[in-house]
Amino acid sequence: LFSLDVEGAEFQVLKAIDLSKIGFGIIMAEADTHNQLKNMALRMFLESNGYKFIMEQTNSYWFINSAFAQIYGDKLRVAPATS
Repeated sequence: LFSLDVEGAEFQVLKAIDLSKIGFGIIMAEADTHNQLKNMALRMFLESNGYKFIMEQTNSYWFINSAFAQIYGDKLRVAPATS
C-alpha cells in the first residue's frame, strides 16, 4: 500500500517514480477538491501505468495494480474456517 498525501504535489511525486521498476498493490493519493485538473492528470497517469481506479473516498483516490491478483493472489488465500 502506497499512501500519498503531500498537500497538492501528488502528481509531481508520482511522475518522479519509475513505475516500470517500482510497483505497488494499491495506491491511495489525496484528491484535491479545489484542483480537479490535478486530480484528472493523476488519474490518467496512474491508469496509463497499469493501475485501475477503484474509488474516491474521504478526499482520496484509490487505485489497484492491474496485476494485483497475479502478484498477491497466493499470499492472500485465507485458510478455511474451523468449527
